[in-house]
Amino acid sequence: MTQKLHRYFKSVAFLTIMLSLYEGVLAQATFVGATGGKWSVGSNWSTANVPGPDDNVFIPSGKTVALDFNGAAMNNLDIEGVLDINSTSNTILIIGGPLSGAGTLLVRPTNAKLDIYLTTNGSNTIGTLDIGTDGNGYSQSYTTANLNGDLTVTNSFSVPYNSTLNIINNLILASTASGTATKYYATNGTINGNITIQRYIPADQDAAFRDLGVGVTGSTAGSLSSQVYEFTGGAWSTNPIASNTVLQPGHGYRAEINGPATITATGPLTGDVDVTSYTNTTPGGYTFLSNPFQAVLDFESFYSTLPSKVTFSPTFSQTPSFYDGFWYLDPTVVSGGYQTYVHYGTLTGIANVFSGGLSVSQYLQPGQGFFIQTQSDFSSIPNSSVKLSANGYTSSTNQYNVFGTKAPLNRIATGLFTNGKNVDGAVAVFNSVFKNGIDIEDGSKISNHGENLTFLVGGKDLCANATSLPTATDVLAMHLYNLKANTAYTLKLDASQFIGNGLNAYLQDNVTNTKTILSGANNEVSFTTGTDASAYATRYSIVFGASPLPVKNISLTAAKLGNSQVAIKWSTIGESNISNYKIERSSNGNSFTALATVSPSAAHSYSYIDASATAGTNYYRIKVIDVTGGVSYSKVVTINTNNSQIAVYPNPVTGTNFKVSLGNSGKYNVSVVNMLGQKVFSTVINHNSGTLSTVAMAKQLAAGNYRLVAVDEDGTTNSTALTIK
Repeated sequence: MTQKLHRYFKSVAFLTIMLSLYEGVLAQATFVGATGGKWSVGSNWSTANVPGPDDNVFIPSGKTVALDFNGAAMNNLDIEGVLDINSTSNTILIIGGPLSGAGTLLVRPTNAKLDIYLTTNGSNTIGTLDIGTDGNGYSQSYTTANLNGDLTVTNSFSVPYNSTLNIINNLILASTASGTATKYYATNGTINGNITIQRYIPADQDAAFRDLGVGVTGSTAGSLSSQVYEFTGGAWSTNPIASNTVLQPGHGYRAEINGPATITATGPLTGDVDVTSYTNTTPGGYTFLSNPFQAVLDFESFYSTLPSKVTFSPTFSQTPSFYDGFWYLDPTVVSGGYQTYVHYGTLTGIANVFSGGLSVSQYLQPGQGFFIQTQSDFSSIPNSSVKLSANGYTSSTNQYNVFGTKAPLNRIATGLFTNGKNVDGAVAVFNSVFKNGIDIEDGSKISNHGENLTFLVGGKDLCANATSLPTATDVLAMHLYNLKANTAYTLKLDASQFIGNGLNAYLQDNVTNTKTILSGANNEVSFTTGTDASAYATRYSIVFGASPLPVKNISLTAAKLGNSQVAIKWSTIGESNISNYKIERSSNGNSFTALATVSPSAAHSYSYIDASATAGTNYYRIKVIDVTGGVSYSKVVTINTNNSQIAVYPNPVTGTNFKVSLGNSGKYNVSVVNMLGQKVFSTVINHNSGTLSTVAMAKQLAAGNYRLVAVDEDGTTNSTALTIK
C-alpha cells in the first residue's frame, strides 16, 4: 500500500510539474515573426502556437502583427509594437486581462465592424489608438469600431471622416509630465460617446494661476478649480464663477491650481469654434481665448485667418485687425507673489528670452489660454469672423512645457533679475520692414503686479519692440517700474543675435553717462535701488554707434586655477587711443574694486592672475579708460571658486538608485529634470566632501535623457547629463 501511494504522489507531482510548464508556456506568447507578420501562423510565436484565451501576448517594439481572422482571444495583451487589425469581415477581439503598452492598436477592417472587449478588472492603456487609417493618419477604410471597456491613450488618437467609433464605456486621453495624448484632426470622423481629456499641471514656485480652456463641451468650472475667473468686456470677474458654470470651448479661463495636479474634463470633443461674439472689437482691447482642441494648434495658422480690412485705393492693401502675436501668463516666473506675462510674436519671437520656466512658441498647447489684442475695429468688415479651426492643428511632437523653433532673429533681449531669479524681460527686434513707431508687429505690455521691464516708444510700454535697422542716432529707451526700494537687481542683455548694420550696440547709463558695449549673450549690469526706486525708471537705454568707444569689442574670460587663484584673460578688437585698462572685481556683482592697471599692448591680448579671489562667486570686468579720460566697461564674467563639480555614478543609471559626487560639504537640493524642463524627482542631500552620496528615487523613471541639477546653500547651481536605462 505504501509503495502504491508513493507511486501515486510521484505521478501527481510529475503532473503538477507538467501543468506548471504548460502554464509557463501559455503565460508569455511573444511575437517573433519567424515566417511573416500574420497572427494565425503558429511559427510566428515563441510558443510555436497561435495564442489562445489563456495566453499572455507580447508584441515587441519594432514588430507589426496582422490580426487576420475573427474571434481572437487572449488574457493579457502588451503592445509595444503594432497590432494591425485588418480583417475584411466583422471581427471580435477579446482581451480577458489588461491591455497595456506604448505601441499602436491599428483598427482598419474594410467596410466592416470591429468589437473590442476589454477587461473591467484593472486599467487598460495603449500608446496610440488609430481607427480607420493606414497608420500614418491617412484615411483608408470605412470602419466601425465598438470599444467595450475603459481605455487610456497616452500618445495619440484618430478617427477619420469615413469611420465611426462607438465608446461604450470611457476613453481617456492622458496627460503626464512626459506629454499629453492628442487627437488627429485632419478629418473628423464620427465619435459616439464621451471622451475624458486630461491636462497635467506641473509644480511651480508658489500656488499659481493658470490660463486654461477646455476641449470638450458640457464641462463645468468645477472641473478646473474652485477658483475660476472670466475675462469679458476687458475686465476680470470680481468673484470666481460658480462651480456649475458650463465652460465654453475656445474661451479662456484663469484657474488657481496648485501643481502637480491632473485636471480632467469629460464630454464630446470640440470641433471648430466661432468666438466672434466673444471677441473684443474695441481698438486696443484684449480677448482671452484658449486652444479648444486636443491637439497642438499653430498660432501662425490661426493668425492668418483673422479679419483684415481691404483697401483698393491708391493701392491694394490689407490691414490686419489684430496685432501680431499673443500673450501668455507664465506661472513659473513669480514676482511679488504674482506671475508675469510672456509675449510671443510671429515676427519678433518670445519677448523675455530669460524666462526659464517655459518654452513659448507659435504652438499653442492643448488647453492653453492666451490673449490677442485688437488693432482696429473689424465689425464693419462683411462676413468677418474669428474662428478657431482644427485645420490649424500640428504634430504632437510640437509639445512644450507651458503649464519652437524659427530662424534666428536680429535682436537684443533684456531680462531683469533679483535674488538670482528672472522677474521680467523685453526684446527689441530689428528688421528693415519694421517701423520705428508702434505698428502691428509690436507687443504692448500687460503690466505685472511686480517688477516690469519694457521699451518705451512714444510714451507706450512695449514688451516686444519691432523696430527698423538701427542708425547712429537711435535710442531705445528702457523703462523699469514697480521696482522695490533698497533692493539689488541685475539687468542682463543678450546681444548674441544682434547684427548692427555696421554699428555696435551699447548699454548707456543716463546717470553716470557711461556706456558698456554689448557683445555676446552674457552682458550684465547690477544696481541697488535706494529709498526712491522710481529713480531707476529711465536710467538705462540702448544706443548705437560706429565704435565711438576706444575698443570695438572686448572678449573677457575667467578660469579657476586652484588655491583661490583666478586667471583673467581678455583680448580686444579695434583698440585705439587707450590710456589703460583696469581689472575690477566684485563679490556681489554691484560694488567693484580695482585689482590692477594694465597698459595697452600691440598684441591686443592681456592676462592677469587674481591670487586672492574670495570664496564663492567672483565678478570681474575690465574698465577701459581712453586718452581723453572717457570710461567704458566690458561685460561682466562670473566664476565660482568653490569646488562644486557634479558627477553621477554609474551613468547610465539602471534602477532607482545612483550615487553622486557634489564637491564641497553641505546641504544640496538635488533634482532630476526631463527634457521638457519638468522636475520629475527632487530630494535634499547632506553631502560630505570626498564621498559619494546616494540618491534614491521614489520610482523607476522612463528610459531616456535627463539632467541632474544640484543647488547648494549659497544658491550656486551645477548640473550634468543623466541617462536612465
